[in-house]
Amino acid sequence: MTQQLRIFAATIGLAVLGLARSFLPAGTAVVVRTNSPIDSKTTGTGQVFSAVVVHDITDHHGNVLVPKGSNAHLAVKHISKEQVTLDLASITIRGKQFPVICDSQTLYGDRKAGVGKNKRTAKFVGGGALFGTAVGAIAGGGAGAAIGAISGGAGGAAAQELTKEKALKVPAETQLTFRLVQPLIK
Repeated sequence: MTQQLRIFAATIGLAVLGLARSFLPAGTAVVVRTNSPIDSKTTGTGQVFSAVVVHDITDHHGNVLVPKGSNAHLAVKHISKEQVTLDLASITIRGKQFPVICDSQTLYGDRKAGVGKNKRTAKFVGGGALFGTAVGAIAGGGAGAAIGAISGGAGGAAAQELTKEKALKVPAETQLTFRLVQPLIK
């Protein structure tokens, strides 16, 4: 009987110690702010960027488990001219770094659309055609106006292609929200 009481007491003690550890459950939102810009022209897959936690993260009792301002690391999972996918790789809590398993965040560039059926195309091609028509009419009358409209429209389309943004740029101090996929146990 004494042996059984010792085993029972040890089991209870381990359970209490396990419960005393603080943790963040899966699904907890972690909002971070990037410290530096991320540019698709100069960034590669696997590159790590620093960030900071924006808000205190508390447990269900209101105890602060991750203080605001804690350091975090973001890892580039995928990058192209159009998008960047980031993972929250780790959080440093009171000087100790903890790996994090969370959902990824994909950011899409504010790319201006290419030549197609959109307002930007209409502005560039229409403006070029209008300008070409005016110049053609002055230079060659009715036939010149038609030729000017066609060449002006083509020039407008070319101007649109040359002026669209070429790379994705995520500015410093961008806020990102990640959700833990697995609990974070401290």
